[in-house]
Amino acid sequence: MAPPPRRSPAALWAASGLLLAVSVLGAAALLHLLVGWPARAVGPIALAGLAVAAGLVCGRLALTRGAGAEALPVVVVVGGLAILILACYVVVVIGLRRTPHGTERDVLGLSMAAALIGAAFSAPVGAACASSWTAGSERPRSRLRSRWRRSVPA
Repeated sequence: MAPPPRRSPAALWAASGLLLAVSVLGAAALLHLLVGWPARAVGPIALAGLAVAAGLVCGRLALTRGAGAEALPVVVVVGGLAILILACYVVVVIGLRRTPHGTERDVLGLSMAAALIGAAFSAPVGAACASSWTAGSERPRSRLRSRWRRSVPA
């Protein structure tokens, strides 16, 4: 069986930047569709361009070149989660059978912003949780097992 092909670090960073740009544009489109923000598309387009440029630059810098393989899954998870959350809001608005007005629109926009912030922090929190559950780390597992044993009546 042949080993998997080796990916270029510059290509991985470029893909990360491109996926981040698509996520930013998708989130901005859904936000505009539901709450009318941003009113103009210049900001999200500039931010998406900046994400692509940052990906290209990170692929060329010696300091960050090797981290491309770690960056791509993080961007996929965070970007995909953000779009998934906003798509759920589209379903909620369709379920209302009317467009939100006045303070309803403000509440919807603020809750969407809170959900996007939660999606942005999903990768660092997930990495912190995963690092405590590495293969050599038996201590957290034994603590969890002892808690389960105490909480389950005999």
